[in-house]
Amino acid sequence: MNINIAIVDDNGGAREGLAALVRMTPGHNLVSVCKTGRSALVELPRTKPAVVLIEMNLRDLPGPDCIRRLRSLIPGVEIIAFTAQPELPRILAAMAAGAHGYLLKDSPPQRVLEAIREVATGGAPMAPAIARHLVERLYQEHAGAVAIARLSRREEQVLWRLSDGLRTKEVATVLNISTYTVQTHVRNIYGKLGVRSAAEAVAFYFKTDRNGLSSPGAERPAS
Repeated sequence: MNINIAIVDDNGGAREGLAALVRMTPGHNLVSVCKTGRSALVELPRTKPAVVLIEMNLRDLPGPDCIRRLRSLIPGVEIIAFTAQPELPRILAAMAAGAHGYLLKDSPPQRVLEAIREVATGGAPMAPAIARHLVERLYQEHAGAVAIARLSRREEQVLWRLSDGLRTKEVATVLNISTYTVQTHVRNIYGKLGVRSAAEAVAFYFKTDRNGLSSPGAERPAS
């Protein structure tokens, strides 16, 4: 299996190290080495690599922007992003832009070669530290969705009225229930969501809903 590979990295040492690794590996053809993101946008559509290794911290062009534009210019290209630190916002931005692999810059040479072959055959290689960050993010968001799902319909109605700025007595009047019942619902909401105030409860509820993890808040519950 011959794989055409390009490297985009403005760090000379890292760039040459990757280039040497690719050159010395049978079945791996180095077709381009670019020092900047903008030069990559000009050169790579001509050399048509199957896999691009790209540094996320390019000085002339944000990594996600370069990834997005390369995928538009070279249909079917596979991109592996590299970074020095597993920062979650940067990881998510690269993936949203179209990167199918994400490695740390200190990854062992053998792991880099495995990642190239993996992404070239439809895989999504990822450094363990990065995978852990994503799993933790998923766990946190899933836990939030589970907490929201545990709210009863009436509790959702109470929370919606609190989000409108109504006080306990006003919520009771709107929902035609007693003040004591509203207070009981509020205590239950706090317990289920793990919060200590109405402001925290409202913020938690709508943040989780915006992330697409909870559907109950998509529409105001009927009174």
